[in-house]
Amino acid sequence: MIENNVEAIVEGNRVIYKRYFGIPIDLLFEVWSSQEHLSEWWGPDGFTLTTTRLDFSSGGVWEFIMHGPMDTTIKTRSDL
Repeated sequence: MIENNVEAIVEGNRVIYKRYFGIPIDLLFEVWSSQEHLSEWWGPDGFTLTTTRLDFSSGGVWEFIMHGPMDTTIKTRSDL
């Protein structure tokens, strides 16, 4: 079984972040691509997550808002 290893690669203005988990790939994809699961673990402590768009297919988009202490909101878009 692969240990929980991390690798980061910087190429120009891109950062490729790789992390290897010792769990079945189907389970890993489920917790990364399900709105229900993402809202349970994504973001810093004390923040909640609202997903406004979620398409984890190739070329898809994930748009979300993190809500934090003192009315902090962080809007994010990730092109996949």
